[in-house]
Amino acid sequence: MSTPEAPPVSGAVPGHVPPRFRAPAYTCPFCAVFAQQHWGALLRGAAGSADSGVEESRCAHCSGSAFWLRDTAQLLWPATRAGQPAHPEMPVAARQLYDEARSAATASPRAAVALLRLAVDVLMREVVPGSRDKPLAAVIGQATSMGLTHGVRVALDVLRAHGSDAAHPVQLILNEADAAGKIAGLCTQLNLVVEQLVSIPRQQREALASMPESVRRQIEKSGGGLPDFVSRAG
Repeated sequence: MSTPEAPPVSGAVPGHVPPRFRAPAYTCPFCAVFAQQHWGALLRGAAGSADSGVEESRCAHCSGSAFWLRDTAQLLWPATRAGQPAHPEMPVAARQLYDEARSAATASPRAAVALLRLAVDVLMREVVPGSRDKPLAAVIGQATSMGLTHGVRVALDVLRAHGSDAAHPVQLILNEADAAGKIAGLCTQLNLVVEQLVSIPRQQREALASMPESVRRQIEKSGGGLPDFVSRAG
């Protein structure tokens, strides 16, 4: 009997290749690097000659080992997480919530969505000035008036709508056949927000700082300075 082909462990996300049984390479769940995987059967018994029915994939980058049940192509270890790893520049408090959401996705999609929404709330209050006591919708509106791009505004509204109260996650996530894949998409949206509100602004600040002061002043005078939330981010 042929070995079954397993579907991806989590939803397909750009830049992230989810683990797949006997795949020659995927994004390692241990080091988060797309790397070659070395496969082999896990043997048992005193002489190490009995087939256990379990296969090991070892990451060529970090040597982390994942274990799979051959008959079903199921990943046994490590525990599966939905979505791609957090953006490397995601603030610590938001990252902790993001990672918790990924871990909770399989057992409780509702909890995962609520955690992602909370991560958005924490992120936006860190990068938008004077937003501490405002509703998240108002914070997003304030960021839009300060120069937030349309694409990021859409991503934020999607995340906010999915996790705005206890009913929305049930309606928008739990009725989906592939809850993990849906949550993976939300993770992608949050990483997009971090790229636009944290990473790119940092690069812009560094580019401006590298300019002679006279050139910087000319840029700012001509209206080429950074929006307020970009100036504060990071």
